[in-house]
Amino acid sequence: MKKIKCGNCGSIMREKDTFCPNCGKKSAVVEPKPNDNYYENVKPADSGRRLKGKMNRDTMIRVGLVGFGFVIVVAACIVALCLL
Repeated sequence: MKKIKCGNCGSIMREKDTFCPNCGKKSAVVEPKPNDNYYENVKPADSGRRLKGKMNRDTMIRVGLVGFGFVIVVAACIVALCLL
């Protein structure tokens, strides 16, 4: 089905529509331009978070030690609960 552009509000509608579904005016239509696809060219919003590349060696060691410590604490809690 062919799409056309409303001459009043500019919204895209079907060719067979007699009234614009957006503004309700009788269809005074204009053929859309080939490059009239606004949303295809919109870039996603930037979340503001920037990654600074790879982690250095010290950071990786710290993350590993914290993770290992967490596992040890959870394992100790499980053992303590089993002995009670």
